[in-house]
Amino acid sequence: MARTKFQPGQLDPFNWTPVKAVVDGMALPSDARMGPNCGLTAMAIAAGCTLAESRAAYLKHDSKRGNNWKGGTTVTNRALALHDLGVVFERITGLDGYSFLPRISLKKFCERHAAPGKRYIVTTTGHVQIVRGNVVTDQGGKINISDYWGKRKIIKNILEIIE
Repeated sequence: MARTKFQPGQLDPFNWTPVKAVVDGMALPSDARMGPNCGLTAMAIAAGCTLAESRAAYLKHDSKRGNNWKGGTTVTNRALALHDLGVVFERITGLDGYSFLPRISLKKFCERHAAPGKRYIVTTTGHVQIVRGNVVTDQGGKINISDYWGKRKIIKNILEIIE
């Protein structure tokens, strides 16, 4: 019986070891969990750190949060925490020749404006996710934009990660 060729990143069933690890900067942190922590998860993915480290960096700038805080973040404090985590980023203020962000959905941003090799932290109505090309990652995992549950959400803020 002949051995089958496997794609990079797939497991070889004959020796159960990865043939090649695919590192694209879009993997969930090791301590990722479901819950209302989308901003913290996006920060952890961008910085390449754990969720606990991104939470500590965020709480350094938002000390008024109490013990019942579930993980909701604000744009300003996320930017300060990203700076502390060593992430270099630039805020995108305009698209399509506008000097402001026009009313555009996440799917249209991915199709028209997202460069294939660049990562973006995109804030939409009530959610934060990280985007690279047509791939979106939030606390639920990595998925193509056409299959993403929030593809019709309207964009409020975009941070382009400089790598």
